[in-house]
Amino acid sequence: MARRSYSSKRTDRLWGAIRIWAVLFIFSSAAAMAAFGYRVWLLAGIAGDTLMNEASYISDYVPGAEAEAFTTAGAALVYLLTYLVSAFLVLMWYLRSVRNAHALSNGVETSPKWAIWWFFIPLVSLWKPYSMTSELWRSSRQPDGWKSLPDPALLRWWWGAVLVSGIVINISTILSRSAASVSHLVISDSVLIGGYALQILAGVLFLRIGGQISRRQTALISEGRVAPPPSQPAWTA
Repeated sequence: MARRSYSSKRTDRLWGAIRIWAVLFIFSSAAAMAAFGYRVWLLAGIAGDTLMNEASYISDYVPGAEAEAFTTAGAALVYLLTYLVSAFLVLMWYLRSVRNAHALSNGVETSPKWAIWWFFIPLVSLWKPYSMTSELWRSSRQPDGWKSLPDPALLRWWWGAVLVSGIVINISTILSRSAASVSHLVISDSVLIGGYALQILAGVLFLRIGGQISRRQTALISEGRVAPPPSQPAWTA
């Protein structure tokens, strides 16, 4: 079966946009941490066994805390906006980068048609995006013979931060929905702050990883690099 041909395209401009929005996302995550930290500080001034749930207003218990609802809601809204834009740009970057990998190297297993869907399929999304990023990293570093290269620790730290942050934030959501007292809310909000911190770590690490992949692919494209024809078995000669 003939190999499908892909054309390469520079991703430096797309990566520039990702870098801007990723930085905004990191700052919005830090702002969300600060907002929920303020919320935890206010909750600490209320007796821990006081009945309260996630729909309660702290201002009903702490005079002068009316601003808390606006700061928390505003930080959450900005966080969601920057997350959605950043995620969209990153998915477009993966699609383009996987196509470039096919155009620049042989043996890339990730199909461009699945480059985006791997992030949304349950269970598979726990490992396939990492595998795809590993292929991009190694093939951009050494286009020929890239499969023999090991994954750097940077990739493992990044994916670990991604997975653990998702788990922590989900745990926080479960705790918040089942909260029935101030002490429960303090725990759920504190866990959420930890999740945001891990997301910031994952974002910083991804900027390093994606930036290097984008620069390497762009350099290869500028050099006129194309994937050599795949070697044919001897019996086909």
